[in-house]
Amino acid sequence: MSTLLNDDKEILVDFINESNEALEKTELVLLGLEENLAAGGDVDENDINSIFRTFHSIKGSAGFIGLVSMNQLTHEAETLLDNVRKGKTDLKKAHIDIFLEVSDTLMMMMNHLHENFSEEGFPGDIDELKERIVRLIDDSTADDGKTKPAKKSEKKKSKKTEPAPQKTGDGADAKVTDAMLDALISPEMVKQFVVDASELLDGMEQDLLALEKAPDNMELIESVFRNMHSLKGNAGFFNYGDISQVCHRAETFLDLVRSGKALAEANQISLILQVLDFLRSAIENLDAGKPAVISGKIGLLDLMSDVLSLEEEVSPSEETPEKASAEQEQKETNKKSESQEQKTESVSSKKTEAKPQTNAAKKSRSSISDVIRVDVEKLNKLMNLVGEIVISESMVSHNPDLRALEMESVEKSISYLQKNVRELQELATAMRMIPLSGLFGKMKRLIRDLATKNNKKIDLIINGGETEVDRSVLEHISDPLVHILRNSADHGIEAPAAREEKGKPGTGRIELSAKQVGGEIWIIVEDDGNGLNREKILKKALEKGLISESEMDMADEKVWNLIFQPGFSTADKVSDISGRGVGMDVVVRNVEKIRGRVEVDSTQGQGTRVNLRIPLTTAIVDGMLMRVEETIYAIPTLDIKESLQVGEQNVVDLMDGQEVIKIRERLIPILRLHELHELSFKAKPLSEGIVVVTEKGAQGIGFLVDEILGQQQLVIKPLPEYLGNIKGVSGCAVLGNGEICLILDLSNLIKMVEVP
Repeated sequence: MSTLLNDDKEILVDFINESNEALEKTELVLLGLEENLAAGGDVDENDINSIFRTFHSIKGSAGFIGLVSMNQLTHEAETLLDNVRKGKTDLKKAHIDIFLEVSDTLMMMMNHLHENFSEEGFPGDIDELKERIVRLIDDSTADDGKTKPAKKSEKKKSKKTEPAPQKTGDGADAKVTDAMLDALISPEMVKQFVVDASELLDGMEQDLLALEKAPDNMELIESVFRNMHSLKGNAGFFNYGDISQVCHRAETFLDLVRSGKALAEANQISLILQVLDFLRSAIENLDAGKPAVISGKIGLLDLMSDVLSLEEEVSPSEETPEKASAEQEQKETNKKSESQEQKTESVSSKKTEAKPQTNAAKKSRSSISDVIRVDVEKLNKLMNLVGEIVISESMVSHNPDLRALEMESVEKSISYLQKNVRELQELATAMRMIPLSGLFGKMKRLIRDLATKNNKKIDLIINGGETEVDRSVLEHISDPLVHILRNSADHGIEAPAAREEKGKPGTGRIELSAKQVGGEIWIIVEDDGNGLNREKILKKALEKGLISESEMDMADEKVWNLIFQPGFSTADKVSDISGRGVGMDVVVRNVEKIRGRVEVDSTQGQGTRVNLRIPLTTAIVDGMLMRVEETIYAIPTLDIKESLQVGEQNVVDLMDGQEVIKIRERLIPILRLHELHELSFKAKPLSEGIVVVTEKGAQGIGFLVDEILGQQQLVIKPLPEYLGNIKGVSGCAVLGNGEICLILDLSNLIKMVEVP
């Protein structure tokens, strides 16, 4: 093997890449089979053949390259699969579990190969896994009442021997030390472990929450057990002792549950959920470059032993001499399981099957949905580069010298450039889009814990989790969503007895949904609880000096918006969950940072609806350019309602000096940017300019401008330090002619000129 690898390592690299792609596809097929079996469906023969081809292809290529352990492992898996596809064995849950474990092990072996160009030193126990596969083959054929075929290795012993263990200088068997293992693990492998571990923890959390409602669902128990087992195995490979030990203890209990020796009761599920929190903290430490240490691990292990009663419940079966002898005999048989047929296939394929196997692997690649993980930093750089390209395109398309040529060929070229740049921008934006399902799924745990803590019954209904948003948007809405849901569960949903007195079901309902509306994503939280108390809010606002007596008859929309004021709370008592008024103002601040807005609607006694309206992306926006004196401003096109010239008959004078125009029975406050930013001190009648009317939610504002310059794509950038903090401006953009355009912050400007 070493000669081949030194001469042509490209063969091994191609083999690793093609095998990993095939294994990823196989994992999806296996999970699909598992779901189908759980639903009582039939096994799709095409799926079995697809998995068989993957293992067969890896076996043949591994044999050609000389990867003995990999060749033997895939051979045993292939044998079990062959029995299934020939009808000798009925596919069961245990078979899918072992195939998934084989797939995981092969992927780890591929990573080891990629780092070392050799399978020597791989720390996994391949022999133990092969033995379990052989036992499944023997057990399944015996259960079917069919004669177990004699292995060819029993008819004619293979002359092939296992490679002798390496010896150290003193004659002791060489072992993989911690230092050696650390040297084998690259930063990329650690990063992949963090990603995989987080996905496993998320999956377990969702399954445990579902298991709480359906404690007899064995499929959920099996799923949690398998994920916990996978995390334990991965942590063991990386030598993360704390994670591995805690997983092992939890896995022990889960094994008792799935074997019927213990019940998954509410308090035990709660403890396992706490275990996941401890594991998640260790993963977060690892992601931050710290050791994967679990704080208070010893206490946690003791707690698990006490609450789960593991010491009393775990009763290992006594090992009789007969059983020990049988197991030893089985191990000896398994060590001889390499058949002459396999040896012949492995040796002969070196000359005759090298190219066909590689070609077959490449053909299978065409049927795989190619998905790769890309570092977020690279995506950010790509988006920044696309932004610069948009600016460059704008410089070209708006170049006055080119426009003056009035040549048809130039116009066509510019049009073609604009089309391609727009497609590139849309593609780069799509690459950063992430479905909301991951964030939404985590909210199930939040509601579940809040309901338990407050002795309430709450159903969280999730819709639209497949809706995608920009990654930067996702980071900004996570905290607001937590605060809104926490308020719904703590203040909104009543206790079961109180709900029943009102004629409501004892179980409260919170619906979390998402949908795309135009250029926005709407994330809606709606509950059927108490609703907001208008009088209570107004009274509290009056006490805090937020409103005056004359404003007590303000519209409901403005009343509801008072809850977003810093420190505002109508809670009768402060709990460790909410009540201090430090949460809802965070909602508005975070949402407005990404140019979004929050809308609230409520009916007392029936419930509350909170709508987060956020843009699809925060990097590039279509804006309308306006000139005020010599300064260029921009407003997102989606926020513009209309533009018009105002006549004297439309102007309404207010006592406090605020200018207002009346359009179709609606009062719109006017803001003069000339005065706000001290661009000019010359008074100018409204009729001499153009009023651009914008709308943010139910609130509107009009801007008096000198000229509308047209629509343009703008790359939003933070204000340069030398400009300082400009009132009512959220960012800037560089125009095609090199000028800086100021992007107006509508949410804050509306607050400055609100009309009661």
